[in-house]
Amino acid sequence: MRDPLGLNERFFAWYYPKIIGLSERAGQAEVRHELLAAASGRTLEIGAGSGANVPHYTERVTELVLSDPSPQMRGQLRELLDTDPPPVGSWKLAELSGEELPFEDASFDTVVGGFIMCSIPNPEAAIAEIARVLRPGGRYIFLEHTSMPARARRSAGFRT
Repeated sequence: MRDPLGLNERFFAWYYPKIIGLSERAGQAEVRHELLAAASGRTLEIGAGSGANVPHYTERVTELVLSDPSPQMRGQLRELLDTDPPPVGSWKLAELSGEELPFEDASFDTVVGGFIMCSIPNPEAAIAEIARVLRPGGRYIFLEHTSMPARARRSAGFRT
């Protein structure tokens, strides 16, 4: 049942950045920095949350589309972007879900996702959409704590 007042969503938006902060200080920031150094060209981040990845983008990213379906998370992300924007060519903030990406096929050089698949109701659809919007030879950079069956990865066109 959907939370009609959005209390769960607001609570999550309040505590999740605190939990992420703990993991960032324990070494996760270095992992993000290393992974996101590979992001380049037109880049889409799905589930950007409160912006843990934002400080790690480089000038190699020409256009950055940051997305999150939660209005609370987008509010936090907007504050971060207004005070400390990433050194990319340009950026914009979007409200969207990873399961239905409103972009043309092969329109991104890089897609990024950090700890998002556990919150997406249909992760197989999200992986298929990521594969669809990535250009041939594009890069999907992700941090996850969940797994997807090998058959689903193969059907989406990802090498294992």
